[in-house]
Amino acid sequence: MHKALFLAVVLLIALHAHAQLFGPRVILSTNFSWPRNLGVRDIDDDGLPEVFVESQLDGRISLFKNQGDFNFGFTLLMSLFPSGFYDVHIEDLDGDGSWELWSGGFLGTVYHSQVAPGVWSWPASNRTVVDSTLASWLLFDFIDSDSVRDVVMSSWPGNIAIWFRGLGSNSFSAPITIINVPNANQARVADFDDDFDNDLVLVSAGDSSVRVFFNADGTGTWDAPLVLSTSSNGVFGCVTADFDVDGHEDIVTASGQKSDSKVEFFRNLGGRVFASSLGICFAPCNGALRVLAHDGMERFRDAKLTHQAYARATLS
Repeated sequence: MHKALFLAVVLLIALHAHAQLFGPRVILSTNFSWPRNLGVRDIDDDGLPEVFVESQLDGRISLFKNQGDFNFGFTLLMSLFPSGFYDVHIEDLDGDGSWELWSGGFLGTVYHSQVAPGVWSWPASNRTVVDSTLASWLLFDFIDSDSVRDVVMSSWPGNIAIWFRGLGSNSFSAPITIINVPNANQARVADFDDDFDNDLVLVSAGDSSVRVFFNADGTGTWDAPLVLSTSSNGVFGCVTADFDVDGHEDIVTASGQKSDSKVEFFRNLGGRVFASSLGICFAPCNGALRVLAHDGMERFRDAKLTHQAYARATLS
């Protein structure tokens, strides 16, 4: 009895020593009308990541300057009311050292060029409309076999996704449309069939499915999609990673319906075969689509892309 009690106390002490402790909650702002998406980016290269957020109903993009010790200064980057936003990113796609402010929404797929490196201004006069189709999600990743990042836009009203192949210096090829994705929502890129070509996954809020488009030749020629069924009431987001560390990229989806609130897991068995979905959350977790996409997965993906580039060079 005493030995068991002693072991229990030791276990509790060990768990407490390894517990992750958090300080008090910090509310950055409540002055938003339906904030939908947010991101982090160290814009001024001071080692402190800033937070940027779009609010859909009032058409604003806001940025919180990280001043250290959980102190943030507020900057309104853009106000385009009544034109709303669905997605926002800060990227340096052309590698010139200045940031572009990318947004998806009622204006379409749009980016604003920064006035100059270090100047926190993205004026309307620096706006470029890549495509005017209403954009609900934006994705920046390597799809073809070159070293230039591409842009994928999904549009739930149009039931489509559009791939803009990056040519460098923020120029793009003619749009390549991927059709028949009912109420297309979030897209992700991963090598699902281990052929060293990146494939594309799109989730559907219309028929609650997951569509995997396999890259047939490394240049974006797609095979017929593999359609995976979920038990969710609409699928709004997804992430990919090798969750079971078996060498194959798996898929996790999240619904966006409060009446449903499911997160489902599809295990990649290899050979373009996925196991049936396994529900891993039935609590109110309709915001979980971003939570799982943490920095560790991004580093994993970067490492895998490097491996893919090496494998291509070796095989060729």
